[in-house]
Amino acid sequence: MENAVIAIITIVIILTGTLTLFLSAFPSIDTLSDSWKQMTQQAVELRRTEITSDDYTVSGDGEQVEIMVNNNGEVSLSNFTSWDVIVQYYTDNSSCSVKWLSYTSSALPEDNEWTVNGIYFNGNAETIEPDILNPGEEMKVLMQLNPSVGNNSTNRATISTPNGIATQIIFQR
Repeated sequence: MENAVIAIITIVIILTGTLTLFLSAFPSIDTLSDSWKQMTQQAVELRRTEITSDDYTVSGDGEQVEIMVNNNGEVSLSNFTSWDVIVQYYTDNSSCSVKWLSYTSSALPEDNEWTVNGIYFNGNAETIEPDILNPGEEMKVLMQLNPSVGNNSTNRATISTPNGIATQIIFQR
């Protein structure tokens, strides 16, 4: 009889410990599951995002550069304040300048700023979902550089979306 009471108490202690262990593990498993779902969604979005740049114009005395960015992916892009624009270029005195340009919503950017100078679909200004770069549309990025781009120089601009998809273009003046 004494052995039966000890066995029952031992079984109750083991079951209570096991139940406590499982109940304390569930929140961690739930957090891990949510993180996995979020990571999977981000990976899918990355696979569906693609931008390219294929045309540029350097105007004035080399202080303004316009680059056309095409959305070739399946994801609509916006939130331009979170985009990165980095320019590596040579100035008139042949020194190399690397600049991260900040975004401005102004139509005319100040020195070392960039803005969206229009979004187009088949060469026409967009009319559906303004200020969103939808799949198949192209966006004109206007950069104001100081010091200006030097003559007879080969330069590079990198434009990156908030989720890390980037395009580079080599431009000359």
